[in-house]
Amino acid sequence: MKDKNIVALITVAALAMYFFVPSVIARFVALGVLLFFAPGFFLLKLLYRDMKLEELVLLSFGVSLGISGAVSVALAALGILHGKLVLGIVALISVAGYALSSSLTVNFKLTRPDKFTVVMLAMMLTLIAVWGSYEYQTTPYRELDIGITAWPHNVTVNSTLNFTIYVANQNYGPANCTVVFYLNSHRLANETVRLTDGTHTLLKFTAHTNVTGKNLASFDLYANGKYYTNVHVYFDVKN
Repeated sequence: MKDKNIVALITVAALAMYFFVPSVIARFVALGVLLFFAPGFFLLKLLYRDMKLEELVLLSFGVSLGISGAVSVALAALGILHGKLVLGIVALISVAGYALSSSLTVNFKLTRPDKFTVVMLAMMLTLIAVWGSYEYQTTPYRELDIGITAWPHNVTVNSTLNFTIYVANQNYGPANCTVVFYLNSHRLANETVRLTDGTHTLLKFTAHTNVTGKNLASFDLYANGKYYTNVHVYFDVKN
């Protein structure tokens, strides 16, 4: 079977896997083939018709990285950078390289050391895929957002300090979100609100201070009783 036909079949399989297999691991592998192997392989086949297969495979990764990077930079410069557009242009480069390049017949004759290497590589890739899939399914990324949207400006001693805190649940799951308010390391107040995925709220906090100069307002976020993150802001207080 021709070498470029083998790579073309692998590329088509990767493209199908990217669009039709929902697994993140599968899509990651597919993108690796589509962006960091296939375009370089076909371009090298087009430019260097007598290059050995081993050299082609080794150099394809670096050349593909350069092609994908150049396409991304060009699209970014034009202000139209988009993942699927990058993928489409790189795919067109691969198709053009396949159509115009020559091919060599590949004979699959593996010696005993080659067979051992293939088996070890297959086992390694299988273990990586199983581990990655397990990690993704058992510890999915869950996110809450918190931000300070309003804080004091040009305030004086003993004037009222107003803070507005934005809290959003991106995909954490149902959570009791508690925001604890500290002013200059002194705990002053806390507010708790229950948020489900895709919901958000604004919390208001007020305080007074007799400390001139820089003051620190800090807000700890707890999710279901567990510390999640912190946001803080420094502001000036005048006499």
